[in-house]
Amino acid sequence: MTTLISWVSVDHRQPSAIYLASDSRFTWADKTHWNDGKKLYASTKHPEVFGFCGDVLFPAQILDKLCTKIDFEHVLSSDMSFEEKLEIVRAFISYGFTSYPRQAKNIFEILYISRSGSGMRSQFYAGSVSWSGQGDVKAEVLKLPTVSGLIQYSGSGKKPLSNWYQKWKDSAIKDTSRSVFGAFCDSLASGEDPQSGGSPQLMGLYRVGLPKIIGVIWNGEKYISGSPLHAHECPVGIEWHNELFERCDAETLQPKKGAQLQPRPFINK
Repeated sequence: MTTLISWVSVDHRQPSAIYLASDSRFTWADKTHWNDGKKLYASTKHPEVFGFCGDVLFPAQILDKLCTKIDFEHVLSSDMSFEEKLEIVRAFISYGFTSYPRQAKNIFEILYISRSGSGMRSQFYAGSVSWSGQGDVKAEVLKLPTVSGLIQYSGSGKKPLSNWYQKWKDSAIKDTSRSVFGAFCDSLASGEDPQSGGSPQLMGLYRVGLPKIIGVIWNGEKYISGSPLHAHECPVGIEWHNELFERCDAETLQPKKGAQLQPRPFINK
């Protein structure tokens, strides 16, 4: 399965960013696993980002196709409501699922984050598309909190994540983006869910611009979309965060000069 989360960052004015984060472990029925699996996908031309948990093969294939369709066929336009876009996404996934072999079908959930407008006129949205093992593929619009915090958390790591999130909410930095990502990283590092593992992977949407792939510094190494990078590799245009959500330098792996430090709060474990 997976640990998959979405959350919103809210400043003193309004929501300023929305994120998806996931682990990177693919697990098979015999409990063998691979820790370099890509679970987050995004359009390269539009503010649309997706992540999945549950079954691996179908969501990975359908999201790759969906992002290509969004990029080149412009099926999601900026003048659509989020509800309209979510239904187009649900219908595309459902159509692909109808021809999927019955014996291969397994439960899945796909989280979808989006933005309309730009700058101070931007608005963020979140939804889910899922199949529970019976009936039709369903979609749901998710409510965003009014302070920085989780929108949705899903997958086999849901319970450990919930426990760690509560611990961070009880700390001095509750209701912040770093408390959400810190709880996610603690949950993953704890190993409490054997089907969640590997490095965190992270994508974000800000008030302006296209989806951002965000590199993660994890256990002293650099990762993008779950894959490790060599020490000398520093892809252009990638921002980096560590497990405390500090902005980091890709060469030194330390917080960037001038970046706000985010000391780890006391967490009652």
